[in-house]
Order: sequence, then structure tokens, then C-alpha cells
Amino acid sequence: MRAFAMSLMVIGCLTNLIGGIMILVVAKRVSALWFIGCLLSIAMPIFVVAYWQVARRAFLIWLAGALAAGLASMMVPDLCC
Repeated sequence: MRAFAMSLMVIGCLTNLIGGIMILVVAKRVSALWFIGCLLSIAMPIFVVAYWQVARRAFLIWLAGALAAGLASMMVPDLCC
């Protein structure tokens, strides 16, 4: 069970990272200011809501990674420590 949880955590973190990079790429295509705001994680939720049509896929990939990592941490609570 621990090996599965560790694998799920790694896959979730990588997927989360890829989704975050995809959001940054979409933000850069829209505007340099959006890119800076998303890079600092201040404006990312606002950007995703404001530009849902172009940021939807990247956000859903990011969300899937976050959910997978969260599920893995609930399966084995001492996995992150």
C-alpha cells in the first residue's frame, strides 16, 4: 500500500507541476502581466476564472495532480513527513 501511495504521490506532483507550467504558458500568451501574476501565484485563480476557455485544460490537469497527491497523502499520512 505504501509503494502505491508513493507512486501516486509522485505522479500527482508531476501532473500538478505540468499543469502549473501549462497555466503559465497560457498566461504568457495572454499578457506578460498575467504571467507575472500567475508566476507569483497571486492572480492564478483570477486568471483561470477570467480566461476559462483558454485555461480550462491546464487547470483541470493541475487539479487532477493536486487531487492525486492529496489522495496519496490521505492513504498514508506519514508519507509527506
